[in-house]
Amino acid sequence: MTITPEQARKLNEEDQARIGELEKRIDWALGRDFGKTGGRVCITVGYVDNRTLQEVSRMYGGAGWDVEYESDQRDGDFLAFTPKGNYQGGDQR
Repeated sequence: MTITPEQARKLNEEDQARIGELEKRIDWALGRDFGKTGGRVCITVGYVDNRTLQEVSRMYGGAGWDVEYESDQRDGDFLAFTPKGNYQGGDQR
């Protein structure tokens, strides 16, 4: 049977496990650093494949974050999270 692009794009168990581990790291870093470092939190992640990046962006975008992936040969690849909207910075807790 020939696979369609939609079927190929679907997340498999390995993708889901990788995303789950990345989500734990992201949540921990956002909880620890957001508001202390201004309105942007950068998390070093190493290489992130396109499928993982799209899913992480979808998940966190839906939760109110803008997500950027930046590749930096010197400092390593990282994800940058900034809140959507007019967040002014500071600890809101």
